[in-house]
Amino acid sequence: YILNGLVAGTAVLIEAPGRQMELALYCLPRALETSWKLMMKRGLVRNIKNGDIALFSASMGVLMTLYQNEPSVINKHYLTVLTRIFGHQKD
Repeated sequence: YILNGLVAGTAVLIEAPGRQMELALYCLPRALETSWKLMMKRGLVRNIKNGDIALFSASMGVLMTLYQNEPSVINKHYLTVLTRIFGHQKD
């Protein structure tokens, strides 16, 4: 799996520099999920009840902290969606 991932991962180098981070962030959750499932299959880790909910909550916590404190680091498209949902920030 590692060699296949490294070979396939080099394709990100031919992407436009502005899209490389977006593509990496798209692939990261899938890579983490695959790694977790492989480790479970091999008995290296145990299943965590409601772990997906805890992970989602932590992820939203990070995103909302960035939205509140450092909105400039969020992709403009995502920032637009967050602004439509939660409104403009008040300083």
